[in-house]
Amino acid sequence: MLWKNATGKWVKTFSILTTTPNKLTARVHDRMPVILDPDKYDLWLDPALTNVNVISELLNPYDARLRQTRVYEIQVGGDGHLSELTIQKSSVTSGSTLIASDCAN
Repeated sequence: MLWKNATGKWVKTFSILTTTPNKLTARVHDRMPVILDPDKYDLWLDPALTNVNVISELLNPYDARLRQTRVYEIQVGGDGHLSELTIQKSSVTSGSTLIASDCAN
């Protein structure tokens, strides 16, 4: 998005719309980015779209059956720098941060 701030300077920004999580994402977070089906791109970008019900339907969680989740454990060293990245399938050790990567099948 491009807009002018109070001083008249052009500013480039973007927004990430979030929605309730699907079953995969709900395991690690209470919301997820809105992911549009490619066949809905034109509808979403249509400036004439004003029907709130149609817009709301586009903001539903992405079908979890079409995605897979990989959870990674990040080990951060005592100096705060990333020291190790491993795929962790079992318990999480203290000092770790979990991140999830929602990937297309």
